[in-house]
Amino acid sequence: MMLASMVLAAAVFAGSGEYDRLQRKVDELDIAADRAWENCPDKAAFEKRRAAMRKAFIDGIGGFPERTPLNARTTAVVRREGYTIEKVLFESQPRHYVTALAFVPDPAKFKAPYPAVLVPCGHSRGGKDSAGYQRACVMGAKEGFLMLIYDPIDQGERVQNSVGWNRGPGYGHNTTGIQALRFGGSTARFRVWDGIRALDYLCSRKDVDGGRLGCIGNSGGGTLTSYLAAIDPRIKAASPSCYISSIREVTRAMGPQDAEQCIYGQLAAGLNHASLVIMGSAAVRLQVSEKDFFPLAGAKETFRVVRKTAEKFGIGERYDMTVVAGPHGWKESSRRSSLDWMRRWLMGEKPTRTEADYRALDAGFDLKAVDCGLPAEEVNVTPTGSVADIPGARSVYDIMRDEALAQVKAPVLELKDEIRAAHIFYTSRDPAEEKAMLCQMLGTSLVEERMKYIFDQAKKKDRPFLYAHGSWCVPARKAYEKSPELFAGVMTVDDRNFADAVRGELKPARGR
Repeated sequence: MMLASMVLAAAVFAGSGEYDRLQRKVDELDIAADRAWENCPDKAAFEKRRAAMRKAFIDGIGGFPERTPLNARTTAVVRREGYTIEKVLFESQPRHYVTALAFVPDPAKFKAPYPAVLVPCGHSRGGKDSAGYQRACVMGAKEGFLMLIYDPIDQGERVQNSVGWNRGPGYGHNTTGIQALRFGGSTARFRVWDGIRALDYLCSRKDVDGGRLGCIGNSGGGTLTSYLAAIDPRIKAASPSCYISSIREVTRAMGPQDAEQCIYGQLAAGLNHASLVIMGSAAVRLQVSEKDFFPLAGAKETFRVVRKTAEKFGIGERYDMTVVAGPHGWKESSRRSSLDWMRRWLMGEKPTRTEADYRALDAGFDLKAVDCGLPAEEVNVTPTGSVADIPGARSVYDIMRDEALAQVKAPVLELKDEIRAAHIFYTSRDPAEEKAMLCQMLGTSLVEERMKYIFDQAKKKDRPFLYAHGSWCVPARKAYEKSPELFAGVMTVDDRNFADAVRGELKPARGR
């Protein structure tokens, strides 16, 4: 009975109590990171901490790949009243394609080279096709900024796999994160590198002033805006919307966020939301909504820490915050406040709008009644609406596989669906099922038997690296767990649950 009680107690502790225990550690380290900024004794210590946090961030996401040619090209040009939209395709890594729209000011009204503003997308399924995100680009272009908005991985034209599309962009980002963690990387590494290369693209344009770059974005785009401004000194002004709060408030309100928002070891290193705001060289204005699920209380406390620290070292005016009414989302008020911040730091102007002025912009505002760029059906940069259809295109999974194989120096055994079916699930009606069940009775697996056969036939003795797609993921993992000595490593991509696979509801995705 005593043993049973101990087991029960352990089960309870591992349930709700365990999260509370971990949350207390998060609280402690998050608060300690805030205090470390406030207690910087002098400017030298402040700058040293900034540099240390930038290094901790880059180390935490696994570092960056080699800078390779962008091979940028414009696939189409659309003339609009007061601006032009260029459809742009570039490679952030070799054959890893990024789709973007450049909103170019009217040269009759504004003289090039223009200040430029990067707009990372939030977690909208269609990426750059979001009317609210394009709206900011239209506003900026009509005021003399060259605006660039691009699709993140698993959104818009950059869908990595069908499950990422069916279950939303967050699922795809997290699937990337699970794979990347095995090799010391992260989803943030891919996301941030795409942003850095987008800045490289802007700097490559003759009509852009590379000394006047800004970054604005909402939600997941607010995350990327915060990251890029924190580590890339080319960004002179930034305005993240609906993201910055405090880690302790966010995890208490809704738990950890998507993979790119959880950096390995960040709190242990002292890297928190206040750090993201103040560790870079950009002037930063936070955009906050009162009823956001990123808690307002956390945003106010983080801003207090940032402003107090900055004022100590004579740079208080470089940090500001606009709070508007309503729930999570990029409102007209927040877009206007963000662009006013760009006007101040990239154009040398000083807009005089107050917080009340910004709030008033949302009263009766109708997004459908204003210019929001291109409709969803016209935003595609690629012919089919999917970079996956470009011959030789590489996904993040291809990149991770290649990096992993470069480390293990092993041949690869790739298991990939020829038809969309579940290979070993009972009642799946798949022709491989009978062979799989025979393997089960023999105490082996179909994956293992195929691997043995293939490598016996080839007279190869090297252990293969197992790389499985789709419905091969479960059997591949089971084969590795049963006989790890047969494999150099394993990576699985495009996991799905049994019910979806049996019903055949997951279809190949191509763009929208």
